[in-house]
Amino acid sequence: MNLRGTETTIPNAPRELLLGSSVVSQNFQIFLGTLLSTILLLQLALLASVYKYRNTSTLKLHQPYALIVYVGIAAFATACCILFIPFNDTSCMIRDCLVILPITLMGNILVARSWRLSILMAPALGIGTSGGATSAK
Repeated sequence: MNLRGTETTIPNAPRELLLGSSVVSQNFQIFLGTLLSTILLLQLALLASVYKYRNTSTLKLHQPYALIVYVGIAAFATACCILFIPFNDTSCMIRDCLVILPITLMGNILVARSWRLSILMAPALGIGTSGGATSAK
């Protein structure tokens, strides 16, 4: 199947599905581009503020460099979401790698941070239980 609709391999498919650009109007492309740009600017502002205040005591507890990487990856994934507007065949081919890979990396960062938190909190959660080392008697 070609995006331009010159050869069709799907029988009885509506012409709008075969012609990707006829389904997405130019007004919608402008709206989506503006929305994604606004979200990207907010993420970049958040990235700048986390970087600026990375030495404060509150952010030191929350691993500021992991937060910086996390927000940076989220901004990259948001910027790559513009590829979901069907411009050409190349953007359709590379969009999955450029969007799914950063989202997967964000999930890995969340798992690592959750594991770290559970390791740090395990002794505190054992206080007062019969299995805890410092249980009060």
